[in-house]
Amino acid sequence: MGRLFLGALQLNVKLLLQFATGKSFFFYPLAISPNAWEKNSMATIRGKVCAGFALAIASVLTQQALVKAHPPEHFSHPSEIAQQSTGVDLPPGPNTMLRAPVSMAENLEVIISDVIIPPGGSLPLHYHPGEEFIYLLEGSVIHIETGKPNQILVAGDTYVIPPYAQHAPQGGPEGGRAIVFRVHVKGEPERILVESEE
Repeated sequence: MGRLFLGALQLNVKLLLQFATGKSFFFYPLAISPNAWEKNSMATIRGKVCAGFALAIASVLTQQALVKAHPPEHFSHPSEIAQQSTGVDLPPGPNTMLRAPVSMAENLEVIISDVIIPPGGSLPLHYHPGEEFIYLLEGSVIHIETGKPNQILVAGDTYVIPPYAQHAPQGGPEGGRAIVFRVHVKGEPERILVESEE
């Protein structure tokens, strides 16, 4: 049952990423333990152990070694070609591509966004009640997180932001575009601005 569910999940995430980015994605097999939905469960990706199912799924989404792009002519089925691009120019900022409940966890939902930060642009200092997993598609971003040194992320980089970590990403010289996978607690605000609490 777990492998069947996981295969369907990987297919859905693969199609979503194709739709959001205009690229094709390939995922390596992911094996989960029968109790994968429990807090301290284990999962493996390509033989490496990951703690927790959410981390395993995020790792599948974000590990650059698992992603391979193909041109549209690579596909043989018309529906695959149609999913290569949304055909919509997205505005700067977070653009929610999917918001869906996690069926195995009543109080959680997943939010996947295509975030565009223009050159020199920034988002205000904020935090989220859940974890955030980032895969930078294009350009560069300066990740600014309270209590940590600034970090420059470039296309192909991944990053995990823990819950409640205050951060304010800034666009590099050419700006940046990222797919952001967020585990969100239902009923909590999506983003909490730090200045609004002072």
